[in-house]
Amino acid sequence: MHISMWSSLFIADEPEMMLAKLASCGYRHLELSFEHAYALLQRPGTLAETARAFAACAGDHGIAIEQSHLSFAYNPLEIDPVQRRNDLDCLKREIELSIRLGVKAAVLHAGSARAAKAGLSAAQIDDLRTSSLQELAAAAEGSQLRLALENLRADLRYASELKHVIRLTGCEKQIGICLDTGHLLLSGGDPVLFVREAGDALIALHIADNLGRDDDHLFPFGGKASWYPFIDELRASNYSGLFNYEVPGESNFKAPQPIRDAILMHKANYGYKLARMMLGDDPQ
Repeated sequence: MHISMWSSLFIADEPEMMLAKLASCGYRHLELSFEHAYALLQRPGTLAETARAFAACAGDHGIAIEQSHLSFAYNPLEIDPVQRRNDLDCLKREIELSIRLGVKAAVLHAGSARAAKAGLSAAQIDDLRTSSLQELAAAAEGSQLRLALENLRADLRYASELKHVIRLTGCEKQIGICLDTGHLLLSGGDPVLFVREAGDALIALHIADNLGRDDDHLFPFGGKASWYPFIDELRASNYSGLFNYEVPGESNFKAPQPIRDAILMHKANYGYKLARMMLGDDPQ
């Protein structure tokens, strides 16, 4: 496993500065946040030109962008047909950017809470989600990118639920699972069991801790999660993706900007060293 950081820890920085900061803290892999992806997609010129320049910058810093987080502002289960078409088209544009950057796992929220609240039946939700996921999977066909459905708090909480959704699409080769340890803790799930049930479908991680009440997005050992049984199970599995932090909660503090920047750098350094300790002799 390679140590990775969700780029949103440095959300206030331009994408290139974010790369420089993470590289200086030892990171050689990252998950591109949808905020930084959005910043790239707003730049003048073609998407191909933007992606080529940013990939070159990442390469200059020795960083591989193997994971991305697609925006959850776009809902693949949107029930209004016009809005759904817009949302799917926006997600496909993010997928195209991810492919051009060399991403292997693009994390996606595919929860049904809003659709259920709008009155859709379970069968209607299955049909809507299956159709959307098939369309998004087709957008990645022929590339190395796979969609990674994330376990959520309201539904799709466990690996068995996620695997059922994936089976309905018939796109098992193009869709896998992202385990968010913070969400799982809040759902009362067991990360060891999750890894076992997910099996080879597990292709991405969001490593985060919390205090058991809210999705605090803290570094491990900052909350109530039990880490070492999970790490042992992960290392014994066939998982070959990133050990990727999703810890924007670590930036939820107030300080003058120069001091804030320095603290965030210290936190990023700490996170890298913590992951090396947790993973034992893994160098990256």
